[in-house]
Amino acid sequence: MTELGAELFKVRKSLGLSLREAGKKIDLSHNYIRKLEKGFDPQTKKDVKPSVETLKRIAMGYDIDFDRLMQLANFTLPSVEDDAPLIKVPIYKNIVDMRLSAVTSDFRMYKQDTVSKNAMLLEVSDSTLNTFKAISLLLLEPFQGVLNNELALFIIDNKMIIGCMHMDNDGKQIIQRIDSKNEQIIYQDKLEIWRIVEIIHLVGQGESKGI
Repeated sequence: MTELGAELFKVRKSLGLSLREAGKKIDLSHNYIRKLEKGFDPQTKKDVKPSVETLKRIAMGYDIDFDRLMQLANFTLPSVEDDAPLIKVPIYKNIVDMRLSAVTSDFRMYKQDTVSKNAMLLEVSDSTLNTFKAISLLLLEPFQGVLNNELALFIIDNKMIIGCMHMDNDGKQIIQRIDSKNEQIIYQDKLEIWRIVEIIHLVGQGESKGI
């Protein structure tokens, strides 16, 4: 069992989840979760190395630190030159102001080559969405098209849905919330999509980063 596998096994057991329950919670097959925990495929005996996107999904579903998982999986985050240009990314308290790009005095500085010029930060809390256990900031970038089961923020009639999108057999766009098993059919002309680049969990005066 690898360090990552041991950590995933420990977290799953602490949450009281079976493999199937964990699979539903983080949207991965229970067989794949078993392989991740073992660190290898029992049939082929080959090592199993999850993608960054898979680690993001696990961190979100289990509400654990993403950077910790990256470290255990032996991923090295790309370094950025200190003299890279910085841009201000505005922080919004609500969706309406974010959509209107209303003036705000709150912002964070990001390296210009890590986010798009249209990126925005939106504050959410457990009163906004049950999945978030503490006040969090979502680093968002506008997206057009259909996402393939990638976590995103969807805005429909000024209402926020955070979840994953996929196409059904009839070509309809389906969104499943991360805090619900219910699925919702969405029509493109009523939909606004913001891809979630990063989730920043704020704890008191400090903070710990997720996705």
